[in-house]
Parts: sequence; C-alpha cells; structure tokens
Amino acid sequence: MAYWKRFLFDEEGAELIQFALVIAIVAVLAIAIQGVVSSAEGKVNDAKNLIDGINIGGSGSGGSMTP
Repeated sequence: MAYWKRFLFDEEGAELIQFALVIAIVAVLAIAIQGVVSSAEGKVNDAKNLIDGINIGGSGSGGSMTP
C-alpha cells in the first residue's frame, strides 16, 4: 500500500508525462499536416490533368493559337 501512495504522489515522473504529451501532440499534428498536404497534392494533380486536357490550336477549333 505504501508503494501505491508513493507512486501516486511522487512528482518525479511529471516531466516524463509532459514530454510524452508533447510528443503525442506533435505526432497528431504531423498526421494532420500530412493529410492536408496529401489533399492539396491531389487537387494540384487534378488541376494539372485538367490543364493538360485542354486542346489549344487543335483541329476543328476554327483557328490556332500559337505563342
């Protein structure tokens, strides 16, 4: 019983808990940022595919646009 009292009221482990919480928060933020970046990458790829699909100066358009 004395062990549990000492364990519950000992403050030496508080720093370890704080470090663990900081690491957990950083991990959650990293996962969230990875999701945002992945979503943005998908949108950029969609835009690139849309732009690549535009036919400029192709046949049947009535005229050609050359830079």
